[in-house]
Amino acid sequence: MRPQYINQAHNDWAQLALEGGVPTLGVLVALLVWIGAALRGWIRQGRAGRGALLFWGAVFAIFAGASLVDYPLRTPLFQMASIWLLLVFTFDRQAAKLGRETTA
Repeated sequence: MRPQYINQAHNDWAQLALEGGVPTLGVLVALLVWIGAALRGWIRQGRAGRGALLFWGAVFAIFAGASLVDYPLRTPLFQMASIWLLLVFTFDRQAAKLGRETTA
């Protein structure tokens, strides 16, 4: 035990930058660009992609907003849920790509 107490930031984004530095921020930017590209794909689908766009936009907004004021992604339950959601997002994105290719 030390006489000093060091608390973690109540902000997942700040904590990520503090602990991981520039390399981790690079991975984060790549993830956000990948998510943005998928969301843009659903925007281009018009009405057909509106449901997926609304759902996934809300999911990512909730996680991002919660991470600004607290640290949900440092808890095991939310870590598991976020990885599971990213996997489902990947499958949904792939299905949307295949659907566009077969109808074109």
